[in-house]
Amino acid sequence: MHPTLTIFLLSLMAGLGTGMGGLIAILLHNIPEGMATALPLCKSGVSRWDSFRVAFLSGLAEPVGALLAAFFLTSFQNFIPGA
Repeated sequence: MHPTLTIFLLSLMAGLGTGMGGLIAILLHNIPEGMATALPLCKSGVSRWDSFRVAFLSGLAEPVGALLAAFFLTSFQNFIPGA
């Protein structure tokens, strides 16, 4: 589970405004993360399209992790202190 997504979900449980601030921070964080994935691939000879696809698919891991964290946190909310 990605730590930033867990933090986002916990901040969303604290309030909508706090959660939206966390969402914007994560979205801005993903831009250089995608570039850090795609640029080395481009420099090593992989096509731009394939580099984009790899960066996009690696970025999809975060929403999947968010759904898993949301399920976990909502299902076991009584057992997690502070959640």
